[in-house]
Amino acid sequence: MHTFKKNKYEKFSGNRLSDFSEFVEEKNGELTFVEFGVGSGFTLKAIKKKYQNSEIYGFDIYPTNKNVKIIQENLNYFKFSKYKKILKKTDYFLLLDVLEHLIDPMLFLKNLTKYAKKNATIIISCPNFSSLRMFCAWINESLPKEHHGYFDENHLHWFSPISFYNFFGEINMHKTLSKYLFSKNILKKMVQKIYPKRLCSQFIFIVKI
Repeated sequence: MHTFKKNKYEKFSGNRLSDFSEFVEEKNGELTFVEFGVGSGFTLKAIKKKYQNSEIYGFDIYPTNKNVKIIQENLNYFKFSKYKKILKKTDYFLLLDVLEHLIDPMLFLKNLTKYAKKNATIIISCPNFSSLRMFCAWINESLPKEHHGYFDENHLHWFSPISFYNFFGEINMHKTLSKYLFSKNILKKMVQKIYPKRLCSQFIFIVKI
């Protein structure tokens, strides 16, 4: 039996709805969302508030927290067949800063496509491997190990938008759109817009199954 430790990301994973809400088609709010790697649960809580008729499900290795109910699963060994009824009705799958933590992200997505309904959308965010932050680490000949964030010590993979295009091409999924995530600080945002590929630390990919 697994022993699950306290969710260390609960303090740092805030509400991410504003990062991707522009890509959600409301349909009178009758939508089903699944978030893999729930963290604090604030994103699902915000979804339920905005789309009141929606159904939300969260999967995480960590126990239920005070924000939303979490179904306890280790995503590296996720039992897709066990949850096929949920996956078949889901409109939006959220993988927000999750794929880089998985042992085999390609296998996870391949299995997800087997059980997800046609035309479902996967919303993915990842640290940007092509940003200057990574280049500076290379210059300093040292990759920092942090407890969360861009240099999270638990990151197993690094992606860039270009590598993502190749990645999804291999598993035959439709790449529909990508965008960079800008700082909420106005001055930083203005600078990032000059050259987002190098100055933004994160990007989002919208993928159709």
